[in-house]
Amino acid sequence: MVLAAALFVISWLILRAVRFKLSNLAGPELELAALIVAVVSVVLAGVYVPNRIDHDNRIQQGRSECFASVVTLRRATDALELGYLVAPLQRDQRLGDWRTLETDLENTQFSCRRSELAPPGDRSALEVLRRDFAAARADSERRDPNTDFIARVRSWSTSAMQSLQLR
Repeated sequence: MVLAAALFVISWLILRAVRFKLSNLAGPELELAALIVAVVSVVLAGVYVPNRIDHDNRIQQGRSECFASVVTLRRATDALELGYLVAPLQRDQRLGDWRTLETDLENTQFSCRRSELAPPGDRSALEVLRRDFAAARADSERRDPNTDFIARVRSWSTSAMQSLQLR
């Protein structure tokens, strides 16, 4: 709305300048110039401004969805890490936690596909994590699994949340 008001004021000032410069013109020519300026300002205020607002809202909504999916991914890593601390031998529960993590990784990759994550490597790092998931899940079958993958996902999620909050 502020942009529309600014465009209206600018068009009014241009109209005043046109009238001042064209003061020696007869009435119909001046009215035509005023009509052209009015049409241009109406088109700008009626088409460009709403499109720009919609575009900005779509970007903001995409960032919000990406942020929410990253937070969900972070919760899944917390649950998996806590599960290994509390009951590491409960195989069925850990497999369920790994399935949840896999689903949340896929959701995050889908939700953040259009978001501009600040560090250029953030999106590619997410793809690498997605590819490395199968090996990490297979490693989780061992008696003493390596939780390095969980730490990498947590590190990526922290970086992504900071990146999305700064924008």
